[in-house]
Amino acid sequence: MESAKLNVDREAVGWGPLAGSYEIIGELRGGKLYFARRRDSRDEVIVRVVRSAETGGNNALAHLASDVQLLRTLSHPHMPRVLDGRWLGAEAFAVVSERIYGTTMQEIIDRDERLANPRVASLLEDVYAVIAWARANSVVHRGVTPESIILERDTNRLFVSLGPTPIPITGVPGEAADARTIGRLAWTLLSGTRPDQTDGASLAQLCPNLATRIVDETEKLVRLRDDAESPDVGNFIGIVAAGDVLKQAEVELTASKDEYIEWRENEIQKYESHRIQLERQVAERIAVLDRERQEFARFARDERATIETERLQMEAAIRERQERLAEVRAELDRQRTTLERRLANLESQRSELVRLRDEAIALGASVRIHSKPNSQTPVSGGWWDLDAPGTDGVNGDAVPAPAGARASVMQWLGPIVTVVILTLLIALGVNVSRQSHRRAAAVSVGGMRIVPTAPALDSGRPPRGGFLTQSSGGQVTKPARKNGAPVADSTVRRDSVRGDSAARRDSVRPDTIPRDTTLR
Repeated sequence: MESAKLNVDREAVGWGPLAGSYEIIGELRGGKLYFARRRDSRDEVIVRVVRSAETGGNNALAHLASDVQLLRTLSHPHMPRVLDGRWLGAEAFAVVSERIYGTTMQEIIDRDERLANPRVASLLEDVYAVIAWARANSVVHRGVTPESIILERDTNRLFVSLGPTPIPITGVPGEAADARTIGRLAWTLLSGTRPDQTDGASLAQLCPNLATRIVDETEKLVRLRDDAESPDVGNFIGIVAAGDVLKQAEVELTASKDEYIEWRENEIQKYESHRIQLERQVAERIAVLDRERQEFARFARDERATIETERLQMEAAIRERQERLAEVRAELDRQRTTLERRLANLESQRSELVRLRDEAIALGASVRIHSKPNSQTPVSGGWWDLDAPGTDGVNGDAVPAPAGARASVMQWLGPIVTVVILTLLIALGVNVSRQSHRRAAAVSVGGMRIVPTAPALDSGRPPRGGFLTQSSGGQVTKPARKNGAPVADSTVRRDSVRGDSAARRDSVRPDTIPRDTTLR
């Protein structure tokens, strides 16, 4: 047996280190696995031969030898017991473990058998438990492939054999490497093809009936780097277990989405037709509003023109009325000036008459006039009795006529006659003034005629001037008090001096004017 050779990667390897303890029975899967039997107990074992080219160098083989020595003292329910480890030269190492009778996962995949998602999740959970246990016990090589997963024949129990894995430059693989191992194994179990043998096809293309969530999470684990943060593998296994439910939910969601899309398209078409109808109605409304706007603009333009014309006419009428009022005011001012001048003349004449009366009274106080028994006055009788005795004005006693009385009578008789003549002339002038006022031209203001009249001569009050007063209706009315400038009434025309004015005096009799009165 020392000359026997193991065909590992088609290269002969010396069997010498194992020949004394194990007998080779057969070769499995390309010269990497061998059936053997122990010489002492005749128990069948599995011999795995690992070369340095598979692990990336002799350093990895050294770690594998260390792992084998560690695993010989440990055990796990889902892991075959490691019995021995031998160096087969400097470039190869043999791992001896107990033989599990069953079917490998790769054989199931080769038969195109597809496992349900819950079964895949259960297998992944058991595999991850073994990997996590190995990592906790400082086992470096924790590689798992479908060939290293065996389902026991009678119990359908899963057993995992840890295989060599390349050690990256960054250091010993950690949790991220274990998560990537679970992701690659899930890819293989779900699709039946390893991730590096898909020719660029995605998992969704390989498994179109797989839930999108499982596809996304699996691809994320497969692309995970050693220095990346490790994801929650337990959560990923749960997603794989709920794959059928997720797929059903996606189908229902897709159906609902399609239904919603169809409903949305119908609603969009409905709203589109409604929008077209509304746009047509809006266009009609806009056309109607535009016509109404044009009509209103034309109406407003006509109204503005009419209002402008009326405004111009009103302004012209107001200017004309203001001009007429200015003319009437000027005419009234002229008449007022004339009347004030005449009143001033009459006042001066009255003052002159008062002075003459006072002089006549002063002269009459020094002369005694005797009248005949028929009580005729010297003026009215025309004769004088200068020799008859007079009577006292107080007690009626006879008073002898003074000497030279005839000469005194002749002295004051002349002024008295002059006063009488002046009084008659004044009365005649007043009558002529009244007649001229009657012929004063009337002034028309709007629908009203204004007749200027002379102011009334009221006794006891000095004459005043004033202006017209006019009510809001355009009617010229008399002021509240009966004084001031002449006023006009639209219903009554006054051609003469008011009736309450002083009576005409055609003559002045000095002997009938009291001393304590004045001529008004």
